Amino acid sequence: MGDIPSTWLCIRSKEWSTAAEKPLLSINYYVDVTPVTIVSLDPVNNETGFSIHNNLSIHFNKDVFAVSGKNISIKKLSDGSLMETFSATDTSRITIANDYVFINPTDCFEGNM
Repeated sequence: MGDIPSTWLCIRSKEWSTAAEKPLLSINYYVDVTPVTIVSLDPVNNETGFSIHNNLSIHFNKDVFAVSGKNISIKKLSDGSLMETFSATDTSRITIANDYVFINPTDCFEGNM
């Protein structure tokens, strides 16, 4: 698996008296050490002239998934005030397609936020 370090886990039953008699379960797995980063945003940071009714999209460098108990917050660029917060698992507001996340805000954006 390339640069991703791989490792294994060995588990033996203790029902048998010798190691040779004990059944062996081997599990191979890898640890993904590549951090998730944003490849692109739509609209891009500080962009002007986009429709205030647009959804937001984020393209990541690898597949992502929603985590229960985590939130997404949208803030105004002009003063940092909170526009809205919602659950990352709210499927009426969030669509995840592999390495893309699409966010459907409740309210339209204001001009010159």
